[in-house]
Amino acid sequence: MPDSVQQYIHRVGRTARAGKAGRAISLVGEGERKLLKSIVKHNQHSTIKQRNLAPEVIAAYKERISTLESSIERVQREAVIDNQLRLTEDKLAKVEKRVLTGEDEREGRVWMKSAAEKKKEDSKVQREAVIDNQLRLTEDKLAKVEKRVLTGEDEREGRIWMKSAAEKKKEEKKSQNALRKLTLKKEKQQKTPEDRAAEKEAAYQARQIKKAHKPKRMRAIVEDDPKGKRNGKKRKKSSFVDHLTDTSSRSVKRFRYGPEDEEFRKAKQDQKKQGKLKNRGRK
Repeated sequence: MPDSVQQYIHRVGRTARAGKAGRAISLVGEGERKLLKSIVKHNQHSTIKQRNLAPEVIAAYKERISTLESSIERVQREAVIDNQLRLTEDKLAKVEKRVLTGEDEREGRVWMKSAAEKKKEDSKVQREAVIDNQLRLTEDKLAKVEKRVLTGEDEREGRIWMKSAAEKKKEEKKSQNALRKLTLKKEKQQKTPEDRAAEKEAAYQARQIKKAHKPKRMRAIVEDDPKGKRNGKKRKKSSFVDHLTDTSSRSVKRFRYGPEDEEFRKAKQDQKKQGKLKNRGRK
């Protein structure tokens, strides 16, 4: 019996292929009773038949198997010897090929190397590549020095294409500035004192014209008089503002005692018109 239910299903499945039915016979001992129960529980829909073997049949099979043990061991030893002979012959063939042709097949078998061997070989290849690059650069430098010594020419002057875009732009700007300065210097040397005076006068006239056409600064205009006058007339304050800003004793008493009676207010106005009521607060 196999070790688990999954292995049992895998083995039994080999008896039925391509939709055909199959039959599997399993020999179960006393120590495999638990595995048998799990197999029966897992395969409730399939038909499992049980057969009990007689002790005489089991004894006969044991005796027959014991007689075959020696032959089985002999066959296994022969298989091991055949395998070793085959491996030895392969090794001899490789050695003969290496001796005759000088080729080594192990160089191409990278997949058979360990991680340490692969890393060591990669580092070796990288070192060799660096050394080759340094040797090539050194040879190029020596060739350039020899050419410079023999011909007196310098290749670095003509290598404008190896410069970056920023360096090219900077060099062009520098050359343009130098050319402009040289041109101005020549023109200045060729000018007479009368020409210089005329240029100064023209520059002064240009500045004056520019100043005249320059827009004037806008200034703030006060539309309302801060004293409250408009068109020569005094603007009347609102009663709300008057009540809030009036701090006289009369106003304080008015707010303290509340509004006055209408008749009393009318009488006070009449007396005020006649000039008999003094302008003082009520006690």
